[in-house]
Amino acid sequence: MNTRRINRWVIGLPLFAAACGGAASSTQTTATPDRFPTVAPFPTAARLATVPPLATTAAQATPTAAALGKILFQDDFSNPQSGWVDADLGDIQFAYGSGLRRIVVKKENLNSHDLLPNQDFGDVRLEADATLASGPPNPVLGLTCRATSDTVLQSCYAFVFTPDAGTRLPQVTGPNAGETNLLGQEGKSDAILTGNATNYLRADCAGSNLALYVNGQPLSAVQDGDFKQGQVGFGISSPSDSTGYEVDFDNFVVREATP
Repeated sequence: MNTRRINRWVIGLPLFAAACGGAASSTQTTATPDRFPTVAPFPTAARLATVPPLATTAAQATPTAAALGKILFQDDFSNPQSGWVDADLGDIQFAYGSGLRRIVVKKENLNSHDLLPNQDFGDVRLEADATLASGPPNPVLGLTCRATSDTVLQSCYAFVFTPDAGTRLPQVTGPNAGETNLLGQEGKSDAILTGNATNYLRADCAGSNLALYVNGQPLSAVQDGDFKQGQVGFGISSPSDSTGYEVDFDNFVVREATP
């Protein structure tokens, strides 16, 4: 799907296994209204079974196991000084809460990122637990790697799923066009625990190999080498019929990964 409309930009929040494009830049640590970029939303969960995959230059791939190295960063969010930015922007809020990284979305058609500031990574495996704490079962949420931002989000790979069992591997390109390219196929998976259950997410960004795993099961994999390095974090998107929801992330780990 290519989306040309940008709803609103704010800097510093991570997202899905999609790709965005632009020059690398560290996210600032002072929360201001222009720090958390938002772009047009990804396809809603209702479209997962009906929208045919986009033809892209990315080659479909079988997940390839990457050689794991040392842990580069980890956070159980028990320390509110661990580096993430708390910010209440009115229609979306990012905060530490009860040992979790909490994102509260208060409006529809919102796509945003919660990025770890001031740290760039190249070849990594990301891991986290994700829980839909409240709200309807169709928000999009997941992990992002190689994100770059300079006042607005410019590029990233987003690895995302929906709590009603949908998956995708999009590439997000910005900031001017707000373009979202689907690298892999949309689909459904029985590996995803639905509703308010906690799902264990893993996203591999190892060389040009990009892969999404949920609860240990490989769900989507592609090859794409557009983005080499950038920030990591979480991503969310609310569908057009959303009445608001809360998503909680925990046990975030960034591991060195060699293709």
